[in-house]
Amino acid sequence: MFLGRDISWTKLLRRVRNRLHLSVSRPPEFRRTLVIGGFQRSGTTILSDIFERDWRCRSYGEFRRVIKDGELRMPEIPDVENEMGRGSEHISVIKPLMDSHRLPQLLDGLPHARGIWLYREYPGSVRSNMVKFGEENADKLFSYLVETERPFWVNESESDATRDIISSLPLNDLSALDKLAMAWMARNRLYYELGLDQRDDVILLKYDDIVADPTHFVGVIYRHLGVDPPVSNIGSPINRKSAGKGSDDPYHPRVTDLCTRLQTKLDSERRQ
Repeated sequence: MFLGRDISWTKLLRRVRNRLHLSVSRPPEFRRTLVIGGFQRSGTTILSDIFERDWRCRSYGEFRRVIKDGELRMPEIPDVENEMGRGSEHISVIKPLMDSHRLPQLLDGLPHARGIWLYREYPGSVRSNMVKFGEENADKLFSYLVETERPFWVNESESDATRDIISSLPLNDLSALDKLAMAWMARNRLYYELGLDQRDDVILLKYDDIVADPTHFVGVIYRHLGVDPPVSNIGSPINRKSAGKGSDDPYHPRVTDLCTRLQTKLDSERRQ
């Protein structure tokens, strides 16, 4: 998706910096933390890779270090801060997708943190999820959305309103695509239910917009961080073939209505 040669040069610059003994812990006032939340297969890896091309940044990925409910999950905030604090990078990037419901705590607890809620049009996200993880994963995620007494990342912070919506569906008539679309809906509803739409330190971005104009949105993100963007165009090239995928996939009419309404609301409030 990105030219590996560019990322290799970035890694080389980091090694040179370390050899020059510049790899010392930065005090909190010189550090920035970018926390990316959202649903799986919504372009968060692309965003992390963009910042990997800036030698001042380090992407920690999903920062999964501890076992919780049988899954690798993010540790507590002091442990996250301690690990990132040992680095010399100016900008630390994390994308705790399984812990997106913890965004308010992460933003309040990490130094100079700014957040992005990244979403993708639901047909594309669902199609990508299906290709990556298969129907078994769709059944698994949906079962936890229905049976909320069994804790799992996808139902953590699931609201009563979301639970009522899901329980009102004709459960036996739903396809794997429908089930994943409901997971997309449940997680993206968190943007509002967690009050992220009311926070000045969070911006709402759409994957499809970034693919269409990466240079513009890299600038948007750096301004959000309060950091000058790099001189080189780190937002290019991006493979645009992923945009629009899944648009012909069939969904139950009720699922289409629910997801379309949420997507329309997100579209109307996203940063452009």
